[in-house]
Amino acid sequence: MSSTPPRPDWRAFAQLFAHRPGLTALVGVLTLLGMLSDGIGLMLLVPLLGSLTGEAATSGVAHHLMGVLANIGLQPSLGAVLMLFLGAMSLRAALRVARDLASVRLRTGLVDDLRNSAMAALLQADWRWLSLRKDSTHANLLLTEVQRAGMGVNAALMLAAQLAGVLAFLGVAIGLDTLRGGAILLLAFGLFALFSRLRRRAFQLGHSQMLVNRELHETAQETLGALKLAKILGSQAAQLHSFSTAATDLRRNQLRFALVSGSARELFQWAGAVLVAGYVYLGVSLWRIPLAELLVMVFILARLVPMLSACQQQLHQLANALPALHAAQSLIAEARHWAEPSPPPGATAPTPQRSISVKNLSLCHQSGTPPALNDVALDLPVGSITVVSGPSGAGKTTLADVLMGLVAPDQGALFIDDKPLDDAGRLAWRQAVSYVPQEVVIYAGTLRGNLARACPDATDAQMHAALGAAAADFTANWPAGLDTLIGPGGRQLSGGERQRLALARGLLRQPSLLILDEVTSALDPENEARIRDSVAQLAGRITTVILGHSAAFDGIATQHYVLNAGHGQRAPTPHKTEPAA
Repeated sequence: MSSTPPRPDWRAFAQLFAHRPGLTALVGVLTLLGMLSDGIGLMLLVPLLGSLTGEAATSGVAHHLMGVLANIGLQPSLGAVLMLFLGAMSLRAALRVARDLASVRLRTGLVDDLRNSAMAALLQADWRWLSLRKDSTHANLLLTEVQRAGMGVNAALMLAAQLAGVLAFLGVAIGLDTLRGGAILLLAFGLFALFSRLRRRAFQLGHSQMLVNRELHETAQETLGALKLAKILGSQAAQLHSFSTAATDLRRNQLRFALVSGSARELFQWAGAVLVAGYVYLGVSLWRIPLAELLVMVFILARLVPMLSACQQQLHQLANALPALHAAQSLIAEARHWAEPSPPPGATAPTPQRSISVKNLSLCHQSGTPPALNDVALDLPVGSITVVSGPSGAGKTTLADVLMGLVAPDQGALFIDDKPLDDAGRLAWRQAVSYVPQEVVIYAGTLRGNLARACPDATDAQMHAALGAAAADFTANWPAGLDTLIGPGGRQLSGGERQRLALARGLLRQPSLLILDEVTSALDPENEARIRDSVAQLAGRITTVILGHSAAFDGIATQHYVLNAGHGQRAPTPHKTEPAA
């Protein structure tokens, strides 16, 4: 993302509110009714004060209000006006509570919609696009920037409420004295125009905060992922310095925003004080305004100044949060642009009868870089065990991505028997594929929940059978059985136990193709032998591809394929051995 802030597009918040039109309309109606109740309550202050001072309103809305009261049989006595005033204030309080509840529902709903839309777009995006992006960038956006966008939604709702109050007060001021009330209105909007430069600065600081938030997330993820290495290397101080530097940059940016917002608030308050003082002086010495109307107008001005200041503060918050909303909406749009096609309704995975193969396969991840795969051809007979080896960067993972249907090649195709798969066919084919990565993913929850990720409808008997086939017999002694809780990442399990659980999860799906990615690279000989023997039992039943060379698999492999700089060729297959009993 560019470090240069884009131009603010305020329509982004309007587009966001359009996602929940009914609730947005309800908040708007409640805000409007609250504004009317504010205006009526304020207008009733004129006859109320007039009854105390002995002065009657002779012009303006207050005079007409007295006429309305007289027409409905209510004499403008102190008691009647007080009762009407209290009724208006009670209605105002009820409307505010209802508006606040609706606003909370709207704000939380919009934040949830935005976060869920971003996550759904990422989950549905093409893997080739996803693989070139940083996980920390997505995490920062989903957890931090969406929350900042929510703060902007809250600021917009508070701004609407404050503006409604401002309009009510200004309406009463104009109703009392059209000329002087109109002048106050012009002065109020003039103040907002004067502070536009500070709002642009708030937007720029919001863009900067997004960048430093991302940097802090990246540094935190890097530091937490390297805690063990930092202890071994003795580099804790260097890691802490990197993290604290990123945190300091974030705090410095927040202080700058606080300075801009605080300066704007105090300037607004000062300008408002000048306005109140000037009106009082002119009203008493020059305009000779009746005391009741003067007191109400001074009260209006005294309330207007903090309300206008609050509006200015909410505009600053809105401007500061706008880049976060831009970023979230940009990610959603880009991810949807790269969305995978949906398989036809009822599409099922093809079942290979003879082979799974790739022909004339070429793929380049980014323009201007060497191809990851170049004219690769590989045939996997059904039920075979194929070892794919080669140095780091040779293209093993890319080949696996194509075989699993995760990415479409630039040239060539993936074939099931002799039928090439199109984009929709690739998505359906994934239903018949299981993948066990080198870095095993164990979900927080129970053993049953982890296995059910692969096959939600699996029975207990099927789960136990998969565990047995993966040599995960250690689970048989767990007191809670399938309902045993496994901590996040399965950290209390050994590396071999995690690998065997992951293999069991893959086998539970009863796949046509099983891909094992460097699954024994970090295991001891005993666990490596367990995995090897489990894989050997799959021969003839499940087509298996093993990425990375390990001598343990040489004896059970049907064929051996070597990749180097994107080019591949078959290699002699070592003498096969029988698995251990």
